Amino acid sequence: MSTANASEVGTSPSATLPAGDPRGPWPLPGAGDTGGLGIPTPEPITSLPPLEDTFHGVPVSRNTGQPRRHPLMIVANAFLYGAAAAGAVSYASCWWYAIHMATFANSSRAVQLMDPRPGSLKSIIAVVMMTVAALVVVAAPAITAFNSWNGHRWSRRSVIASFVLSFLGYFLNKIAWVGPPLIAIGAVFLWLPAVGEYFHRWEQFRTPDKPLAEPMGDVVYGPLPRYR
Repeated sequence: MSTANASEVGTSPSATLPAGDPRGPWPLPGAGDTGGLGIPTPEPITSLPPLEDTFHGVPVSRNTGQPRRHPLMIVANAFLYGAAAAGAVSYASCWWYAIHMATFANSSRAVQLMDPRPGSLKSIIAVVMMTVAALVVVAAPAITAFNSWNGHRWSRRSVIASFVLSFLGYFLNKIAWVGPPLIAIGAVFLWLPAVGEYFHRWEQFRTPDKPLAEPMGDVVYGPLPRYR
């Protein structure tokens, strides 16, 4: 092979790859305005269109496709989750004192009321009581906040139940007493008319009004008309 032929083979992909090969032939460097990123596609690459601003007449967020969260509802959630966090901190504090023999007797109000001997059945019952109280105190406002975020109107009734159940923090320690006032403030926000409108939008979003079906005429079934 001559030097000229070797040079041609080394610089021209079409000389080394057969026609129709998916690997080529490719244009030589500098041939065409490709910007060094390959061959442009025959058609431009398009993306999905942005989400609509409304869904069945309900204003929605372009980021989530769901009704826009109302600021007052977000404030209510902050208080409710704050109450749940206070319950969790209270429970952790109770357990910290309960695992040490020197402080077990004063680890929680439940233990103080029952005054058990450490390791006895009575002490186990006191600790279980403390755990159940903490579970309710933490879970009730957290569940309410989560469902109010997702637009469930029944979270208004749930927040009242959460307020009542928050008094089970009495069986923990003083940290748990932060919960009831925080839940009460959150309840006030959830019962504001503006948040009620937010719940209404979610109801329309989930179950939009269906158009009325046109009345049907005679229904023929078999050889004779029926259901007249």
